Amino acid sequence: DGKWLSQFFPSKEEAVTWELRNRLDKKQGRIVTNLNRKLTVTAFFGQWFQDTAHERTEGWSMSLRQMFKDYIACIIGMVEMKKVKPADVRRVLHHAHSLGRSAQTQTHIFNLLRSMFDDAVEDYEILDVNPVKRKLKPVIPEKESPHLTLDEVRRLSAYVVGKPFAVAVWLQFL
Repeated sequence: DGKWLSQFFPSKEEAVTWELRNRLDKKQGRIVTNLNRKLTVTAFFGQWFQDTAHERTEGWSMSLRQMFKDYIACIIGMVEMKKVKPADVRRVLHHAHSLGRSAQTQTHIFNLLRSMFDDAVEDYEILDVNPVKRKLKPVIPEKESPHLTLDEVRRLSAYVVGKPFAVAVWLQFL
């Protein structure tokens, strides 16, 4: 197909094994290239973002691009994809936390990384393992919903008598 793949091996056996694996991959229809050896997180994000653009709204795309720029690119953007470790993901999330971002924002960042690296493993086949482990996902604290006291319910029900929205309020009491 005209593409040249090159790599240095300390022994002939390792070189033969590598060549056989590449030939097998090629026969099975996988893309065989050495371009991903130096592929950085930022370069991959650019391609991934473009390839998955049809899966999200324009507004969410803008949010993802900004999240990547503000929290991910500045920490691991120049790291090669194959060298990203769970500790690097932890550093990204810590960076967002140190900037005072909420657990919800940190979860959005985690989900962006998780999705991106899942696709790198499954769709692009440039990684064997996703470094974004589920155990790193930030915990969002649950907030108690405010409730009306019995006295407040009585006052509200007395207030809505005869109002056009009375039925809607009464339905909420059920």
